[in-house]
Amino acid sequence: MKTRLVGIFVCMLLVVPCLSMTVVADPELEISIYGGFPVIFKMGNVGGAIVNVGDATTHNVSYNVVITGGFQDSINYAFNGTGYNISPGNALGVSTNAIEGFGPVEITIAVSSSDAGSVNETAQGFQIGGFTWVPFGWVRVFLSG
Repeated sequence: MKTRLVGIFVCMLLVVPCLSMTVVADPELEISIYGGFPVIFKMGNVGGAIVNVGDATTHNVSYNVVITGGFQDSINYAFNGTGYNISPGNALGVSTNAIEGFGPVEITIAVSSSDAGSVNETAQGFQIGGFTWVPFGWVRVFLSG
């Protein structure tokens, strides 16, 4: 009986490590760029959503947003932030309402983190006074979340 129990115990010691797996959780970032939303309180905002679509928290997220263009290159605006953590399935919204001008614009968002690498996204839009129109920008934000 003792040899049978010892045999079962030895088999368990050999089989259990083979069945267990190490799962590596990776954060992964995606960016959606949006322009003004045709509602009064979001009319002049332009920016984006930085979404963690991975399965682990991403740490030390930094972003840089650059908006350039307009007729005669009259629009040149940039803002940034650093030191954010984003949990899985959550987002960090970045936006400004300080853009004024007229003409086509390019919105670029560059994001980096200590554990998810770097991601860049660029969108084309059109500036009309304080309103930035990005075609299908809000649709992409709702579909990505």
